[in-house]
Amino acid sequence: MSTHCLTTGQLGTAELPCCNISGATITVTNPPAGTLRRGVCVFFHGLYLAALAVPTPPALVDTYSLFGSVYSATLTANLATDGWVVLAVPAPEDAYNGVPTAGVYADVAAESSYGGRWVQTNLHLWDHIYQYIQNTYGNWPIMVTGNSLGGWRSLIMATNRASQIVGYAASQPA
Repeated sequence: MSTHCLTTGQLGTAELPCCNISGATITVTNPPAGTLRRGVCVFFHGLYLAALAVPTPPALVDTYSLFGSVYSATLTANLATDGWVVLAVPAPEDAYNGVPTAGVYADVAAESSYGGRWVQTNLHLWDHIYQYIQNTYGNWPIMVTGNSLGGWRSLIMATNRASQIVGYAASQPA
């Protein structure tokens, strides 16, 4: 049966599935009590070398390394203090049975456009996130942000779903 996410009715070779987006699969960081709510900020995490728990841990953690520092927890805390409801959302590769980077590589390498299908999977993911926000928060302003592969996702949304967001930030986009 074909659906929005499975236009042919089944996954293609090595294709990663679009994530379910619900209150059970995301983590919400709310602004402190009494803070004026500005809108919703969707946080896309970067690519990890191990599977992540679903729901995604709140803002993950700040990471300091020679490879590059990522201040996910600090960013989330600052956004919440500024009035944004921050949603940490899962990514298609989170549930891959193996190293998530290998899942992304296999998906991209298995089809002729070398990434076109991957972009579409991420846009389908966004459609689910957007619908969840509309159903849960109404017509609030939406911002997207992320680091590394999550930064790439925020750029993809800014490029392809610009009318649905008020802004974006990409830290070290892949």
